[in-house]
Amino acid sequence: MKYKNKLYSVIMALACTLWASDIFAFGMGVAVMQGSETWEDNYFITQHDGDRDIKSFGLVLDTNIAKDSLFNYRLTIAREDNETSNDIGVNLEGIAFTHDFGFAVFRSPVVKLWLGPQLKFGFYDTVRKDNTGFNTDGGAIGWGFGPVIGINVHLPKVVTFSASFAYHLAGFYAGDYDLDNNDGSTIGNSDIDVDYSGSTYLNLSLLFRFGADNYSKR
Repeated sequence: MKYKNKLYSVIMALACTLWASDIFAFGMGVAVMQGSETWEDNYFITQHDGDRDIKSFGLVLDTNIAKDSLFNYRLTIAREDNETSNDIGVNLEGIAFTHDFGFAVFRSPVVKLWLGPQLKFGFYDTVRKDNTGFNTDGGAIGWGFGPVIGINVHLPKVVTFSASFAYHLAGFYAGDYDLDNNDGSTIGNSDIDVDYSGSTYLNLSLLFRFGADNYSKR
């Protein structure tokens, strides 16, 4: 809950700052993401190997949704669940920051097609290890990068639907966690040190355009 409060505070502060400027055009809204990863444990043991399902929901801010200009920067801040597809490994919950640096390859009053690099950073304050009978206490961080391609479809007035697809060439997660008995005593500690590559992510967004974020206004 504390992360959700910080998330909303950051987005609202950014929105108020941008809204105060008459010459700045931008868009903001909500986004949902679903992805797939395959982890490879860097230790000799393979307790964290395997396929992963990633889901997130959050807020998105874009500097150029509909304008007839080349570049846009899109920031998505979302609550993310990163879960193992089997009983091996751990499940992570936290906040993910996704940065898209887009360059328009086609733009019109109705549609914009863009592509570019994506960077993602994750901070996970909850580590769960299901089906063990033990409690867990720990955290992890994550990082990844790769290309992203997106399309914006503009409706009249201020609404835009957007979809993007990202393919991460490389990434990693690092952290640790304790395994605890029900009485709070610690029975062991494990490190998270995994790499992933060839991962895919689909993001769907509903955006509202503010200021001069319109194809006919530059």
